[in-house]
Amino acid sequence: MQDLQGSQFPVSQQRVKTAFMSMMASHHDDIMPWIKFNLKKYNLFGDFEPFDVLNETYLRIWEYVDKGKEINNMFTFTKIVSLRVVQELSRSKNTRRKRFLNHNSIELQTALIDIYLEEDLEAEHSRMQEAFALLSENQQKLMRFRVIEGLPWREVNSALVSQGQISNTDATLRKQGQRVREKLRANYNSIH
Repeated sequence: MQDLQGSQFPVSQQRVKTAFMSMMASHHDDIMPWIKFNLKKYNLFGDFEPFDVLNETYLRIWEYVDKGKEINNMFTFTKIVSLRVVQELSRSKNTRRKRFLNHNSIELQTALIDIYLEEDLEAEHSRMQEAFALLSENQQKLMRFRVIEGLPWREVNSALVSQGQISNTDATLRKQGQRVREKLRANYNSIH
């Protein structure tokens, strides 16, 4: 077996591996709590390990790229795919619980779960948008460049300078980003 850096993988798969590992190195403190949050939210935390969800997420990302599709923002895509994995685990668990029901009833329950999950996601998205709107304009720009567009801190600095802000070091921007995330989290938790 060749080492992981070898040429046994096609170029697109090698890029996925590199992009995923790079994203995990910079966003590990965001991804793992996100997975844990969703496992708790769907009452699966004791039944499934966050690393199992992360492994399944990685496999699905690998398959997605293997089909010839592109991923623009690995961080955001990983969060979305991991949420879908947790939702499917929840559906599977709920289906197993209701085996004693007849086939039509199980289909109805699954449809109701799908509706509930969609409504729940819409409510969470709306809540996140409200929390984001409470940030100052500069804080929103910082979050847009770093999180939504996935730019490295050096490019975030360049983008902010091009919009008339003062140049900062990467360390200063990282600290500002940490404070903005904390404020965003506080805003999110304060909205009911």
